[in-house]
Amino acid sequence: MNYTQKALAILAGIILLLLAFWLVFYHPVAARYGELQEKSAELERRIEKQKARIKKLPRINKEIVSIRNKLARLEVQYPRTIETVYQAITQAADRVGFKILKKETRERLVNDPSLALKEHNVEITARSSFRELGEFLHEIKNSAVIVTVEGLTIISYSDDQFRENGRDLDVNLALTTYLSKNKKLE
Repeated sequence: MNYTQKALAILAGIILLLLAFWLVFYHPVAARYGELQEKSAELERRIEKQKARIKKLPRINKEIVSIRNKLARLEVQYPRTIETVYQAITQAADRVGFKILKKETRERLVNDPSLALKEHNVEITARSSFRELGEFLHEIKNSAVIVTVEGLTIISYSDDQFRENGRDLDVNLALTTYLSKNKKLE
C-alpha cells in the first residue's frame, strides 16, 4: 500500500469514527438537549404564569378579608338565634333603665325557600318614663342587631298610684327582627 492509499484509509477511518461518534453520541444527546430546552421553555412559561398569579394574591387576600368582615357584620346584624336578639334588647333596656315586664316572640312564616332570613315579631310590654322610652328606642335603633319598631302603644298615668320610681308609662312595643337561616354555602 502506498502512501496515498494509507492516507485515504486513515481519512476514511477518521470519517467513519466521526460518523460513528455522531450517530452514537452526538445525535442522541443533541436530540435530548433539544427536548430539555423545550421542557425548560415550557417550565419558564408556567413559572411566569405563577408569578403573575402570585402578584394578584395581595389583592385577592384583601378581597377575602373584606368579604369575611362583611360576613361577620351580617352574622351580628342577622344572628342565627333569637336569644342573641333578646340579649341585645335586654342590654339596651338595662343601660337606660327601661323595665321590660314581658317579651313574646312569633316567627312570621314565609314559604319562600330562596330567602336567607327568617322574620320574627317581638312583642314587649314594659313600664318606663318618657326619657327611658326615648333612650331605649335610641339604643335599639343603634343596635348591631337589626331591629325595627313596627308599632308603639303608650298609656300614660297621671295618678301616683300607678307610678313606679318615676315610671308613669305602660308601653307596648311591636318589634321586628330578622334571623339568618342556617343555610350551607354551596
